[in-house]
Amino acid sequence: MPLSREAMSKGDVREPALIDGRALLDRFQREIDSAFGRSRSEFSSQFEYEVSRLQARRAAPKYVDWIVRQSSAAPMEIVEVESVNRLHAGGYDFVGFIDRVDRPVGGGAVTIVDYKTGRVPDDPRAYLEAVRLGDEAQLALYYFMRRARGDDVARVALVSLRDSHDEVRVVALDIVEDGEERPKQEPGSAACSRATLDASLAALIRRCDLLTNVGLAHYGVGVDPPCRYCAYLPACRERPPDPEPIFVR
Repeated sequence: MPLSREAMSKGDVREPALIDGRALLDRFQREIDSAFGRSRSEFSSQFEYEVSRLQARRAAPKYVDWIVRQSSAAPMEIVEVESVNRLHAGGYDFVGFIDRVDRPVGGGAVTIVDYKTGRVPDDPRAYLEAVRLGDEAQLALYYFMRRARGDDVARVALVSLRDSHDEVRVVALDIVEDGEERPKQEPGSAACSRATLDASLAALIRRCDLLTNVGLAHYGVGVDPPCRYCAYLPACRERPPDPEPIFVR
């Protein structure tokens, strides 16, 4: 749920801790209404549109409270939102859209934040292993993209707030160099070495090689894939879309 690039350009949300929480919430809810208005045609009905918009508005107070508390405890500024990032690796060109990049006030290593509409993993250590194997390569890819732009990266994190009944959920990987003393980990976080990130990127490149040089006759779907947002849904053999309902009088 990052505020939009338009809001960022006005310079009034770069340091959330410096803004009155009520004013920030008011601005955020207006941004929600504006974003939903622009996407009205993507909803199948007015009912779905209104329910989704109201769910987002009800979840907003918890998100605003969380980001203000986080930025008060560790003063930071939001330096980029929804930014396009690129990386050339293994002979492939990767493009990533990073939701938010934070930097400590006064400078320092950045934190990369990716927002999720679904649940984030409960066990950061299991997520770390999935990153190492390349099963979860998104944050590793974002890490190398920012490094290619000259940034030191301190942390990569997934953030989720599904509805007003949930607290903001975070799973974070704190980046440490091999052999470096690992800091005491907060709940929901794990220390991630550069070697783990290297392994993740290498696994991703091997998959690219497999798809482009060898090919696959079948690609298995995940356990709980977000089918609604998949561009290949019309061609999926394992989970074909439901047939269009036909009503006859």
